[in-house]
Amino acid sequence: MRTLILCSLLVGCSAGEGALSDPTELSDASDASASDAGDDAVLDTSGTDVGGDTTTDTPVVSDAGVDGTPADTAPDAPPPPSCPALAACPGTPAGLTEGGGPRAIERCAFVLKDDGKGPAYEAAVVGLAAALKTVSVADVLGDLNRTATSIGASTLPGVPGFQRGFSWDADDEGKDWWIPQGLTGSADASAAGTVAGKKVVAVSWYYDVTKHPGSTGEKGIRLSFADVTGTKVTYRHALLVLPKMAAGRADFDPIDIHAGGIAWVGDRLWVVDTGNGLRVFDLSRMFQVATDKDSVGWDGTTYQGGLYKYVIPQIGAWIDGSKCAPVFSFVALDRTATPPALVTGEYSATTIDGRVYQWPIDLATGALAANTWATGAWSMGQRQVQGAVTHGGAFYFSSSAPAAGKGVLYVAREGKKTLSYPWVDAPEDLLFDTKANVLWGASEGIGKRWVFAVDATALKTP
Repeated sequence: MRTLILCSLLVGCSAGEGALSDPTELSDASDASASDAGDDAVLDTSGTDVGGDTTTDTPVVSDAGVDGTPADTAPDAPPPPSCPALAACPGTPAGLTEGGGPRAIERCAFVLKDDGKGPAYEAAVVGLAAALKTVSVADVLGDLNRTATSIGASTLPGVPGFQRGFSWDADDEGKDWWIPQGLTGSADASAAGTVAGKKVVAVSWYYDVTKHPGSTGEKGIRLSFADVTGTKVTYRHALLVLPKMAAGRADFDPIDIHAGGIAWVGDRLWVVDTGNGLRVFDLSRMFQVATDKDSVGWDGTTYQGGLYKYVIPQIGAWIDGSKCAPVFSFVALDRTATPPALVTGEYSATTIDGRVYQWPIDLATGALAANTWATGAWSMGQRQVQGAVTHGGAFYFSSSAPAAGKGVLYVAREGKKTLSYPWVDAPEDLLFDTKANVLWGASEGIGKRWVFAVDATALKTP
C-alpha cells in the first residue's frame, strides 16, 4: 500500500484517454457473465443521455439521508472542538514501545482546512447535471453487472470470528493494473447500516498505467459498490473524477492518486490523498456516461468514463494546515467517538511512530468544518499499518509487518499491551459495522483479493 493528495468541499452544497486499443478492456455494460472481457463485457451505449441531453433527473437532497435512508441526527452533540493556536509539532512520546499501545500526542498541532475550491467544482457539477443523466446510489445498486465468488473460513485459516467473505470476479482478481485499497460501506453511510434497503460494501482501486498493456492513458481511481445483503454478492465499478470547466464546457478528468482509504458518510465519500489530506465526492449526484470509447471526459461528441457507465464527481478537499507533514494513508469512520470522527493514519515501513488521528465529522451532513482540528492524535506503536479504525475506545490496526506473507490485526488501547490476531496477507483498509458489531477487512494481492467480515466479539480488547 502506498500513501497519497486532496482538494475542497463546499459545505452545504451538493458539491482523456484515446480510442479503444486493448481488446480485453471492453465497456462497462450489464453482462456480468463474461468474466474475462475487460471492465465489462459488452459495449453499452443505450440510455447514456450524453452530449447535450438536458434531462437531469437530479434527486432532491434533504435531511432524509442517502436514498431516503433516515438521516443521522445528533441534536445534543457539542460543537467540534477548536484550538487557540497551532501547537508545535510533537516528537516521539515518552514510553512508546512496539506493542505497548498507542501514546497520545498534542492534537492541536494538527488541523485540516477547506481548500476553497468547492465553488469551482460546484459550477462544473451543475454543468454536468445539465448535460448528463444524474443517478443515485439506489440507481447504481439496481444496475450491478458483476458477480463475486463467496469464500469460506478455510480461505483465511486462523482469522478469528470469520463470518463471510468474497473475492472479485476472475477479471478483477487477475488485473494487476487495478489495485484495491480503501474499504467502507452502508454501515458507515447510515446508522441503520443499510442504503436503499441494502447492505453495501464499497472498495476503492487505483490504476497503474505502467502495468496495463496497450493503455490509452490515465484512469485514476474507481469505486466498487457491492451488494452484500444476501449470500450472492454482485457489484459494479464507477469512476471517481475531478470536475472542471474547459472552454466554457463542463468536463472532468481522472484523478491520479492512491486512494488508500475511504469513508462513506451520508451522501459524501471521503478519500485520502496521501501527502495532502482528504478529497470528498458527491454520491447523490453521480452521472451516467457513454461507454463506447476508452477515454475520460468530453471527447468532442460525448462524455466518457474510461469504459465505466457511471462517474462520481469530486466536490471539495480538506488539506493539511499543520507544519507536521501528516500522511493520509487510510481513513475510517468511528460512530462511537465523541464527537463521531473520521480516523486517518500513516503507513510507515521503518518506524513505530506512525500517527493516527480523529477528525470530528457531522453525521447528519457528512461534512467537516471549514477548519477541522483533530480531536485526538496518537503515535501507534506499530509498523507497516495499512488500515486503522477506532471503536469504543479501542484501536484496530491491520499490518503487513509479519514475514512470510502473514498479515496481522493489532487490537490496542492507549498505554496497554497490544493484542495480535492472525489476519490476511497484503491487508488494507478496515470498516467497523457498529450496528452488527462486525469488523470488515480487505486485501490487495493478485488472485487473493478478499473482502471479509469477522465477529468483533472474537477480538478481545486489552
